[in-house]
Amino acid sequence: MEKITNQVVAEALKLNEDELLAKSTGKIKDASASVKVNYDNQTALFRDQILTTMSQGGDSGSLVLDMKARAVGLLFAGSEQVTILNHINEVLRLLDIELAY
Repeated sequence: MEKITNQVVAEALKLNEDELLAKSTGKIKDASASVKVNYDNQTALFRDQILTTMSQGGDSGSLVLDMKARAVGLLFAGSEQVTILNHINEVLRLLDIELAY
């Protein structure tokens, strides 16, 4: 796997078929983190996640791209200190889908 730690990434908003807008940017701090996320008084453990600092509340589900517009991860949780992404390859594998470039 390509080394992605310290890469600059952007949260993508699709404007139309040919145009993407970077809503926010950040750097990848860890590409294989184990994190605990609290959901309704329960804690879930997620392994092999990407940590970055880039999102705001309501950003869950955003596709995160590298600066060459390649999908890196799917944003699913965060706080004021950290944003957590699922590796895009794992998301695609579990959903049994492929990205069209």
